[in-house]
Amino acid sequence: MNPLRESNVRYRIFSFIALFHRQGGNERHNVTIIMKYLLDTCLLSEFVKSAPNRGVLAWADSHAEEDLFMAAMTLAELHRGVAKLPSSRRKSELSTWLADLQASFDGRILPFTHKTATYWGELCARADRAGRTIAAFDSIIAATAGEHGLALVTRNIQDFATLPLMVIDPWE
Repeated sequence: MNPLRESNVRYRIFSFIALFHRQGGNERHNVTIIMKYLLDTCLLSEFVKSAPNRGVLAWADSHAEEDLFMAAMTLAELHRGVAKLPSSRRKSELSTWLADLQASFDGRILPFTHKTATYWGELCARADRAGRTIAAFDSIIAATAGEHGLALVTRNIQDFATLPLMVIDPWE
């Protein structure tokens, strides 16, 4: 079983279409594909900027909350960013925002599991073979998206270019 192919959204969609046609299906059917998303750290950080990107805000508003997920690694990156700040009103505000964010994602924060670890190993090996190195946090976030069949929403498209993931850039 190849975890990269098993959970790749595009692969599953194309497999469904190929199976449908092999079984002689020629009639038209309306098929609804429900897409779910893993939000990268850069996307979540956008919401606490003084002037967040309008495209990001519009993208987030157009999706149901239950379709949006966060990796535990993203939560760790956000906590690290707040912890590095000197004591200030801004740090206090961000700490409150982060606690609220974590509560709002209750049940939708995806952990790093043994299955994610397997997927991560395959993903990094694939990148290595392509002559690319992926940052540790980015590769763990990508593995989490891949394991769960989620599209990754990020500004850092090039970081994930060689990976078998659907990547969405709402900044464009």
